[in-house]
Amino acid sequence: MNKNFIRKYAIAFVLGLGLCIIANPLFSQQALWFGTVKMDGKILQGRFEVDSSTNSIIYAPYGITPVAFKEVKHQNRQLSFIWQQKEQNYSCVLIKDENSVYKGNCKSVNAPTIELVIRPFTPEDAGLQGENLPASLKDIQIVDRAFSLMNNGKNWSRSDNRVCDKSEYPYKWSLFCALHQASIDVDEEYRHLRHAMQATRQAINEATNGKQYAHTLRDFNNEAETFETIAKVLNRAKEIINMKIENRK
Repeated sequence: MNKNFIRKYAIAFVLGLGLCIIANPLFSQQALWFGTVKMDGKILQGRFEVDSSTNSIIYAPYGITPVAFKEVKHQNRQLSFIWQQKEQNYSCVLIKDENSVYKGNCKSVNAPTIELVIRPFTPEDAGLQGENLPASLKDIQIVDRAFSLMNNGKNWSRSDNRVCDKSEYPYKWSLFCALHQASIDVDEEYRHLRHAMQATRQAINEATNGKQYAHTLRDFNNEAETFETIAKVLNRAKEIINMKIENRK
């Protein structure tokens, strides 16, 4: 077979494969966006998985089962989609501003309007996630509550996927899900960057000599062989929080 023909065929194959990858949505890049969700008079932190073409958007709050928006349409600066929320379909229309922030409303029949903001991560999002909160006794209470939920290891789950609202009784809690639920029990909402979470991550970092994880709480939980490993990290987290409280005095 002619070598030039083989070379041309190989080049054509590679180029064709590249075009398929670009055209195939399975290979589109996905980014994490944040923002706010205002419903029932309360502002919640928003977390969204958005593909590079903005044709696929998934509402994915920490610890909650993700929900894909339906009928996503992106035209000029307008983004529209259907969001199933509380067993109702909301029709959403958002407008993009000069800072790549999408703002708008979601409406449904006989239901309060939801105000929605979707944007790249900002200092406001860090604040909503608790980065600016001082260490306090609430953080200690959250860690203690997480201990209580796992019930000395009897209710500990060694399989974590960071989705915490699908458990069935008798409940099993991973390290992340126990802290997630404990945050809600103690402070009515989960904040990903508050001291209870950050101190636990620091304790894991110390226990593993700085081992790198994709998701620290999830991956450490899933590789732990005994609950004693989890307990040591939580006890160390309480020490870290107490030191931060003392340093503020």
